[in-house]
Amino acid sequence: MMPVIYNASRMLVTVPDLENLRGTALSEFDRRTATISRDGDETLLRESARLEGQLEAIYRIGVLAQRREPEMEAALAVWDALVKICDSFLARLEALKQDFPACAASYDKMLDLRLAAEKRRDLHRKPGP
Repeated sequence: MMPVIYNASRMLVTVPDLENLRGTALSEFDRRTATISRDGDETLLRESARLEGQLEAIYRIGVLAQRREPEMEAALAVWDALVKICDSFLARLEALKQDFPACAASYDKMLDLRLAAEKRRDLHRKPGP
């Protein structure tokens, strides 16, 4: 059998890839939490922790992607996408944390990731005139 030859420097993660990961994670979260009852704090806590872990993974992938970008504008696009991805994850938990306060810890950790992404996005912006 012939070995597979590839050029590792051409294997890139794109912003649409990150957005696809977001869509999949949020869809799965919605599906898994759709039937949780009001007394399902433990189940929702587990699901919010899982969602938090998925956001952390997407964030790490984004960090790797932007490190490989030679252009500042491309790195900025990755950070901008990560801020928006964090916002969409936070919106899911914001709606639930009113009824399920147990998911507040995951919300806070996701907010920390969002603030870190925003800080890095701002660092990659070109200074204004």
